[in-house]
Amino acid sequence: ACILAAGKGTRSYHFPFLHKALLPLNNKAVISHLIQFLSKKGVEKFVIPCQKKEDEQLISFIKNIHSENIIFLSMETRVGSTIGPGNTLELCKEYLNEPFIALGCDTLGDYQLHEDGDWATVVNEIEWPTNNQDGEYAFFDEKTKYFDRGLKNQIIEDDPTCSYFSGVIGVEDHNKFWDLSKKWESERIEKPIYAGFEKGFIKPIKMSN
Repeated sequence: ACILAAGKGTRSYHFPFLHKALLPLNNKAVISHLIQFLSKKGVEKFVIPCQKKEDEQLISFIKNIHSENIIFLSMETRVGSTIGPGNTLELCKEYLNEPFIALGCDTLGDYQLHEDGDWATVVNEIEWPTNNQDGEYAFFDEKTKYFDRGLKNQIIEDDPTCSYFSGVIGVEDHNKFWDLSKKWESERIEKPIYAGFEKGFIKPIKMSN
């Protein structure tokens, strides 16, 4: 599993003093919940990319708390023409040369990992207040079996063929994923984590709290 931990987390009230992966939930860091959940689901190796010069706090914490097989990658993720979680993920491809899952360091929920083919987690509703703006959240469209942006949240929730993308992907053919990820281009948005998926072949997996 690749846990992306290179984001700034500027929406956190604790930024820049506490990495968002270390925010406490029930007296335990968010990333600890995540690592333990995935370990129980059978994940045996973790790759955690971090932003260079912003990673000391996070790496020190995990090394002191966790004994799992974890590879830390300290890298520069915010230079060049392409940024975003998809770019960070692609920088890890040397270590992801087999089927893998990928998600953000603050992505919590329950879902089935052991699925054939390429898949992504989805939810039907967002349980916190939103701005209901066009393109505020990415969504999965059952008609195209792919992701999109540009719709207001209410439209997404009213359309039975649409559901919110909730942040976790499962990749079966890693070679094809990296080939497509390399070709991904957009001037509008940061490179998403699902940039390497082929349109029309993604299975939605329901996520629950």
